[in-house]
Amino acid sequence: MEKTQIRTILLYHFKEGLSGTESWRKVNDTLGPDVVSIRTVQRWFKKFRTMNEDVKDKPRSGQPTKIDIDALRELIEEDPRSTVRMLAGTLNVSLGTVSNYLKKIGMKKKLDKWVPHNLTDDQKARRSLLCQQMLDEHKKCSFLDRIITCDEKWITYDNRRRSSSWQLKGQRPLHFAKPEFHQKKVMVTVWWTTRGVIHHSFLEPGKTITAKAYCDEIEAMYEKIPGYIKRAGPILLHDNARPHVAKMTQEKLAFLQIEVLPHPAYSPDLAPSDYYLFRSLANFLRGKKYVRREHAQNDFVDFIESRSQGFFKKGIYDLVGRWQQCVDSYGCYFN
Repeated sequence: MEKTQIRTILLYHFKEGLSGTESWRKVNDTLGPDVVSIRTVQRWFKKFRTMNEDVKDKPRSGQPTKIDIDALRELIEEDPRSTVRMLAGTLNVSLGTVSNYLKKIGMKKKLDKWVPHNLTDDQKARRSLLCQQMLDEHKKCSFLDRIITCDEKWITYDNRRRSSSWQLKGQRPLHFAKPEFHQKKVMVTVWWTTRGVIHHSFLEPGKTITAKAYCDEIEAMYEKIPGYIKRAGPILLHDNARPHVAKMTQEKLAFLQIEVLPHPAYSPDLAPSDYYLFRSLANFLRGKKYVRREHAQNDFVDFIESRSQGFFKKGIYDLVGRWQQCVDSYGCYFN
């Protein structure tokens, strides 16, 4: 099918009131997978919103170019890792011509950044859809102060990192022993709100977090929920770890009438503990080394007590901006 035909279908979907994600799914479900990329659909929907409904490529004035710039952009959107040689072969032009036009449209090769997971198009679409839903709900009536967020983290006994030191020219650098690969550590589970930590616990050595253990934690946390949250209705934000989504856990939350905020899979960038609390904790622990478990536990308590209420409020209120960033990036990781 020609590109103008596909764009006409996209325009029809736009006039029907479908979102870009819904249109992308519909086209690929009907015409076959990978007929059009979600980024291409979003780009055309953005154009339609400006009242420009022309689905044909713009005519070029002056000296004709050897490359259709829109075609070059679409090739890059479909496969951002394409090499200059691959692009030149597809467009049937020289390597130099492709390089020149890549510079003209502001494209340059950048080293990939490590991300938590290689998201599929469906996972990106779900992330974007859930974030848009939460933004819409927040605009109707803010629920951020009702959120209780929970997560677990390992605290290692050795938190030192290799650093630099001043040495005379020709002098050998100081030695620094690498931490043991399987070093001692203690796991902490933290439950917190915009006003601070309401409950935390340390996992006993040799134990694992099961659905039963997690339900026991929920009961202990429930007894400490502030009155203003209980009256408004608590909303739990946690990730999709197995103990968190087990049937036993769901039944416990339903019994306690605790609503669960939708959280897309593989999304630590949308979990306040991951993107905020635990990063600050890692900075607090940097350079410290413990001999006994109690020392690590005491330092965690010191960390919590040294944070202001504004610190915790910012961590959860940042969710709004992150939901928007996720929508703007079409569900891709944004930091």
